[in-house]
Amino acid sequence: AYTNNATLNIAGTATDNIEVQSVTINGAAAVVNADGSFSQAIALAPGANVVTTVATDTAGNVTRDVRTITLDQAAPVITITNPADNSVTNDVSSAVTGTVNKTATISFTVNGASAGPETASDDGFSVPVDLTYGQNTIQVTATDLAGNIGTAKRTVTFDDQNPALSITYPAEDMATDQNQITLTGQVSDLTPVTVKVTMDGNSFTPAVVDGTFSQALSFIPLTTYD
Repeated sequence: AYTNNATLNIAGTATDNIEVQSVTINGAAAVVNADGSFSQAIALAPGANVVTTVATDTAGNVTRDVRTITLDQAAPVITITNPADNSVTNDVSSAVTGTVNKTATISFTVNGASAGPETASDDGFSVPVDLTYGQNTIQVTATDLAGNIGTAKRTVTFDDQNPALSITYPAEDMATDQNQITLTGQVSDLTPVTVKVTMDGNSFTPAVVDGTFSQALSFIPLTTYD
């Protein structure tokens, strides 16, 4: 058995057809009540502890009970290998994978709601969870055999919407007698956006500042551009 309590109460009952003379727990005498019940607290050391209970009757007959109790007060250590923290995805389902350093029961939540089945793990786990649009907090909780609890979290942003894009200048299909204009526009999205402008096979990536961008474009005279 496993426990995370350094003090363990050993309780039981000793009966005999004539009379129980004594009960000892790891060599220390325990008080036996009139109904044969006994209870005694013992201190455990970290790791495996052998607890030997011995009942002796007035004729000298002996009965032993030997049990191993493991004191484990260390929380499980969870390592999440996927998804990466603060990652962005357009996939509504994300596989949460990782490892635990000891035997434990693993549970999962997304934004505080249960997600995916609990699973027993001696080492690794992999469970798909569904995300909601926007920022999602994924928490993995591991409970070991002694009742110690370890947690790990990941923040994942789910964005399956296309960015909103508008060109504020120039107007569509406009004509100009200038050999250069500055294209301007606005863009918005849940996540950071990059803008790419292509003209005659040339590509430009203007900086986006507070949702706006601009790009100078040079023309060759008497040419129509799409």
